[in-house]
Amino acid sequence: TLFRSAYLGRKVTAAGGNLTFTVSYDLFGQNDTSGRAVQTTQHSDVIIEGNGIRIVTAQEGIRLQPYKEHTVKVLLLPEMFTVYGSAAAVSKRDFLSVLANVKR
Repeated sequence: TLFRSAYLGRKVTAAGGNLTFTVSYDLFGQNDTSGRAVQTTQHSDVIIEGNGIRIVTAQEGIRLQPYKEHTVKVLLLPEMFTVYGSAAAVSKRDFLSVLANVKR
């Protein structure tokens, strides 16, 4: 779990905005520097939890390559998220409820 306390609490004003983050990784002790994709995540890129509701991005994971940064931009709109553990769409009410009290 990656977050800072500045990202927690009341974040309703973030609705409609963007969440932009950059990820990268290095291979320590490995001889493979070919730059080929080593791993694709099989999980959601963003998980937000608040007011007892957990929502996730509906996107298909990120293709990461060692030693290269990958920047992701997620629109903070209900239609960009699903309810965690299902394919159910997030309602506007639930989306705003999550953002009203982000726990993680």
